[in-house]
Order: sequence, then C-alpha cells, then structure tokens
Amino acid sequence: MRLHQALQILKVVDVKPAIRTWVLQLLRLLSYIPRRSIARYPAGYCSRWSAKNVSATDGSRIVNRLRRIEGQVRGVAQMIEDDRYCIDVLNQVQAIKAALGRAESEILKRHAACCVAEAIASGDPDEQKQKFGELVDLFEKAKR
Repeated sequence: MRLHQALQILKVVDVKPAIRTWVLQLLRLLSYIPRRSIARYPAGYCSRWSAKNVSATDGSRIVNRLRRIEGQVRGVAQMIEDDRYCIDVLNQVQAIKAALGRAESEILKRHAACCVAEAIASGDPDEQKQKFGELVDLFEKAKR
C-alpha cells in the first residue's frame, strides 16, 4: 500500500491530525518489512501470537510481564490491608501504571508488525480501513 492510498483511507475515517501523523509514521516503518515475510490470512483474521515474523518468546515475555504486574497489584492490596503509608502505596500504584503502559506498548508494536502489516500486504482496502479504524478508536480511547 502506498502512502497516498493510506491518506485516502485516513480521509474516509474521521481522524485527528496527530493520529493521522502517527499512522503515517507507522506506515513508513512498516514499508521496510519485506512483503514475503508477512503471513497471508483471510481478511479480518489476525494470526495473533503465532505470526512467523514475530518470535514466540515475545508472547511469553508479555505474559511474564503481566504476571509480575498481577503480583504487584496483590502486593498493593496487601499494603492497604496492612494499613501502610499512603505515599508508599501510591508509589506502587504508579509503578503498576508504568508497567501496564510498557505491556500495552509491546502489544501495540506486535499488532502493528503482525495484523496491520498483514492488512497492508493483502491489498484489500476494506481490511485496511478496518485496521486503521481500530487503531484510531484505540488512540481516541487512550486520550479519555
């Protein structure tokens, strides 16, 4: 998919300028991925965690990160039950937020390298529009 095609899709989908810029930067980065390295699947299907262009250890790394976060949340609950100092609890809550942000970033990178790249390689404008719409919705939710 060429950048001018992406612009046409972004014009159809109601997109804020900052998000449009981000999507175009993402497209430029994705253009460096060789097309033959992207697995082909039917429209709307994302290979999720089993894409050939993404290593299997990435998925287990994300799961391990989420399990550590789960442990942190349990630790904060225990701190509250033990009536610990509020600032200590808040510091742990901020650490949990930061860890969740890093996990979110990893999952988003994986989605871009897998699902979005597949939509671009497929050449199907409806699938491309759907994937861009999903990204736009995600970024709009994040701004709330």
